[in-house]
Amino acid sequence: MQQTVVVQSIEGNQAWVLGVRESSCSSCAGKASCATLGSWNTKPVRMRVHNTMGAAVGDEVVVEVPDRLVLTATWRLYGLPMVAFLLIGLACRAAGTAMGVHDVDALAAVGGIIAVAAYYLLGRRRWLVPRGDSAAWEPHIVDIHRHGPGIYAAH
Repeated sequence: MQQTVVVQSIEGNQAWVLGVRESSCSSCAGKASCATLGSWNTKPVRMRVHNTMGAAVGDEVVVEVPDRLVLTATWRLYGLPMVAFLLIGLACRAAGTAMGVHDVDALAAVGGIIAVAAYYLLGRRRWLVPRGDSAAWEPHIVDIHRHGPGIYAAH
């Protein structure tokens, strides 16, 4: 995934860049009549990236976020918790049915919610942080489009 941003400042081999994050609503034909409370608005985003191209303050650059980082983060933040919710919920429902619990659906829901909470609380460092070569997981500059002061450059 790539996006064009402007370099705001340099700290060693890292660059602070500023870009605009647009929601997926920006390309929707029905956004004028949509009632999603302005979710189509763009938002400025500031982030630190590896300055692999030697960019300077004010340069307009292309930043690449590795696809595997996006996919892995999506799986770890949304996929695995959903699987935990379903499996633990089903296990609680089965156990409740075997024990003769009156409201097994509530037991299943509470079990699933506890499983998701435990996943995020206990797995915060272990499962959510990528392992291996950290540079391969971090956003980095892959191209410099324009040199000079940009519209977001620090003054």
